Amino acid sequence: MATAKPGMPHQSVEVELFGTVAPPPGHDVVRIEISVSGDDCSKADAKILGRIPLSMNGKFFIEVIPPWGTDLTVCASGETKHGGVTTKVSGKADKTFRAEGVGEVIFENIVIKLVPEPKPK
Repeated sequence: MATAKPGMPHQSVEVELFGTVAPPPGHDVVRIEISVSGDDCSKADAKILGRIPLSMNGKFFIEVIPPWGTDLTVCASGETKHGGVTTKVSGKADKTFRAEGVGEVIFENIVIKLVPEPKPK
């Protein structure tokens, strides 16, 4: 039986993503979750590949194993507090991250800027 060579397109890829989350000015983080998707992570029906809570220092590290060639998106969502008021916030990294390579594929210095979500009507 033939086996695939490392880095062949039909294999999965180990991807590590490192970054920080920037809350809106004057806001303190209450609870933020990082999610990685193989499609648009900001959509309600996103196919989430991994999810973790944001660390207390505002940094994150997450590892996912998507199929070769997947364009990954990284989002953050949750709550911040400003002036005693809790606000729902969300944000998305401004680019996608291509899962291609041999061994661990590492993306660093990802920045996600959070913005308040519109209030429901």
